[in-house]
Amino acid sequence: MTRVYTFLTKPYTFVWLLSIMLVFSACAGPITEPGIEFDTNSTAGNSLVQQPYPPPEQQLVEEQLQASYPGSNATPIFATALPTIVPPPICDIKPPVEIVMSYEEAPSNFPVFSKPAIVAINDVGFSIAEWLPDNQRLLVSQGDGAFGTISTLDVTTGEMVEYAQRRDVSNQPIWLDEAQGVMFVEATAEGWELRFSNGQNVTTLANELASVSLAKEPYSERVTAVFSLEPGALMTVDTTGQIEIVTTMELNEETKRAPLSSTDGYRLAWSPNRNWLVQYNNENLYLINAQTQSICSVDLGDYGEAGKGRVSSVQWSPDGRYLSMAIKRQRPTPELNILDIESMELNILSIPLNTETWPPESIGGSTWSPNSQIILLQAGSYDAEMGKTVANWLLVDIQAHQYTDVLPDYKFLPGIGNIVWSLDGAKVAYSCPTTQDGNICLINLSQ
Repeated sequence: MTRVYTFLTKPYTFVWLLSIMLVFSACAGPITEPGIEFDTNSTAGNSLVQQPYPPPEQQLVEEQLQASYPGSNATPIFATALPTIVPPPICDIKPPVEIVMSYEEAPSNFPVFSKPAIVAINDVGFSIAEWLPDNQRLLVSQGDGAFGTISTLDVTTGEMVEYAQRRDVSNQPIWLDEAQGVMFVEATAEGWELRFSNGQNVTTLANELASVSLAKEPYSERVTAVFSLEPGALMTVDTTGQIEIVTTMELNEETKRAPLSSTDGYRLAWSPNRNWLVQYNNENLYLINAQTQSICSVDLGDYGEAGKGRVSSVQWSPDGRYLSMAIKRQRPTPELNILDIESMELNILSIPLNTETWPPESIGGSTWSPNSQIILLQAGSYDAEMGKTVANWLLVDIQAHQYTDVLPDYKFLPGIGNIVWSLDGAKVAYSCPTTQDGNICLINLSQ
């Protein structure tokens, strides 16, 4: 009798064969790396589709979590977000108002300018920092880009007295009249240092500055600087090196948003009444209330494609009420803006376009009259006859809303440094270079 074996009669045989088939199928399948999936929907047949690996920091976190392998009752772990820098609030300034200025040929409220006279000459160029209180001497710098000197210049005799030598860095020194000396920033291999010189001895007062910009604190012999030891900390330093904090922004979490840093290129300017400190660069302008230590950002408006270098020539009026600045908005040329700090009104002074000097390519410098009513403005524009940019000068009366040309037949070349109006209102000094020499010129004023 013949026996017939079937899967039904020997069920264990069926299980054994099925196991062999499953093992064979697994071995014949494609081998994939972690992070790679097998795509069975590809029209080109079986293909490998690379899936993104987790970031290294995610892998590290996962490995740490897997190593600890908390139980079901463990406290859940949540990611902590990194702190973000909160920008200062926008200053509560009224919407800007455009004021159209009227041209006057020779208005009686404007002083009369004499022709410029050269009072100093060199072959490397001058930069004028300020008038000294005697209204006879200027604080000037001269240098060739690598080495420079700081001196006083007597505009009546031409005598120059050297106070310090330094590497030629882009900042203005400050005169301290009671100490009869200058405070300035020097570049060293370790960084920027704040120094004082009375013309005989040079003293290092502080180091590790975060900016080369300095501002003299009104009613004192102290100078304000920014320190990188506490980013955003504004401090004043006297001639002995004693340091005092101007603001306490760096001392609490709320005000760690100070816009200053070691690379932002901000400049400083105290209002003459010491109520406000301005810090600004080409792109931003901030107001610090010295009484409340609060900080706010001035809304400069929509400036479109012409945003680079949109803030320049920022200056306080001598009475501390007005802040003048040149701002580029959507127009391709800068606009002269006046902020009334008492009323928080911002006026845009519009000069008609039918003149040869407006609109300018740039506003290269400005200075206030001692009575805080008139601005002397240097507006650069291209002169086709000379084939170069010339500096046309305008007098602008911000209260009468009038303007006039200054010496329209005289061709000013754009200079280095500020135009400075003397404290007694009788003189204006400015850098007046030629193609060969760097000069300082003096203009006498009469009513």
